Amino acid sequence: MKQEILNKYLKQNILLEVYSKTSDPDRFLLGYLVKDAGNFCIFESIDEYGALDGYSLYAKADIAKILTNTSYTKIFESNIKTYQQFNAFDPFNLKEKYNHILQKTNFTPASLLNYYCQHGNVITLSIAGYDYPNSGKVIAVSDNFVSLDEMTHDKDLDYDFPSQNKPLEIRRITALDIVSKDNFLYEQYKKSS
Repeated sequence: MKQEILNKYLKQNILLEVYSKTSDPDRFLLGYLVKDAGNFCIFESIDEYGALDGYSLYAKADIAKILTNTSYTKIFESNIKTYQQFNAFDPFNLKEKYNHILQKTNFTPASLLNYYCQHGNVITLSIAGYDYPNSGKVIAVSDNFVSLDEMTHDKDLDYDFPSQNKPLEIRRITALDIVSKDNFLYEQYKKSS
């Protein structure tokens, strides 16, 4: 994606549909562009109802197109305002968690992965060439690879497909959830079980 196009939306509070080159062409991230991070952008993502879903690091090279001012974004702008009106937009304080991580890392994939490994966080990331995102607690990070405990994560969620805790190439990361509602709730489950 061209930098001048991204600059047009950066910190402008414009709700965007962001389409990926490497995932299903009918799926998109709904959110706001909040930060330029070198070869990546950070989006404040919105869930399927209009509440805050989290913050995602997204490779600029993987952005196929951005749409705005669609019927879909107009409906969700209304939903977001309603959630905010009832103080329900960010019930898990994900923005506060994001801001804390912002102070502790430089928002490169390697910096974030090292932070998550040190703090025992669960993450979700997308790798170019993989059909589905990878999720799990970060269990090891090297200069070129990250390993997630996907087997425990997928077993806990009764996923039908078998996962392996195989190393994933950091340079092939196309998206990484910095904080997300799903991962936060899964971490709470793990703490209580």
